[in-house]
Amino acid sequence: CLVKNTDTDVEDIIRTLKTFGPKYNYIIAGYPPFIKHMIDEGKKKINWKDYNLNIVTGGEGIILSWKKYIEKHLKPGAKVISSYGASDIDIGIGFETPFSQMIREVCHKNRKLRETLFGHLDHLPMLFQFNPTMHYITNVKNPEGKQEFVVSLLDKNVVSPKIKYNLHDEGGKITFNDMITALEQHEPKIAKLFMEGKDLNKLVAQRDVLKLPFLYLLGRSDGTISL
Repeated sequence: CLVKNTDTDVEDIIRTLKTFGPKYNYIIAGYPPFIKHMIDEGKKKINWKDYNLNIVTGGEGIILSWKKYIEKHLKPGAKVISSYGASDIDIGIGFETPFSQMIREVCHKNRKLRETLFGHLDHLPMLFQFNPTMHYITNVKNPEGKQEFVVSLLDKNVVSPKIKYNLHDEGGKITFNDMITALEQHEPKIAKLFMEGKDLNKLVAQRDVLKLPFLYLLGRSDGTISL
């Protein structure tokens, strides 16, 4: 593939799309505020639905309505994927998957499932899956009693190894089996489809379900506010 650093220059992005045309597949990565700014400014000059375009974002939590707003402007079937990482550990710790995105949307409607998985949180957290052969994650409590997690890098070739490193992000790990158990309790129809090896809905095919642990993330536990 070809990688181009456009910086936060919407005009450069639009010029690039027009130059190469609609026959290629594109991925645009950026922080959520920039992605929305790009979509709003760009739609004055191009039709986003003319391009095979997917979005990768991260750095901030996103609400479901933000994701639906972005998808509405893109070609049907376009993916909007959020990721989780940190420059002082690893940029790719957790990623949204079709399965985690579906569970998050179900949690938005099912309060009991949300409380079982995340506790009594004021907001719906981000939900990722992670590779436990790359990042070993365990849950801890901070002095105020908030749920946090520590990360150990399992790559012996990294320049600066991290063992039980705590970013003080509020959130925690959920095992895959615990997730299925919670679905069996609060969303038995989805759990039944999964146990029978059937597609969970029109968006999540059984083959797309990765049996990896989950990481939920609400934000910084030290009072940092993200706008």
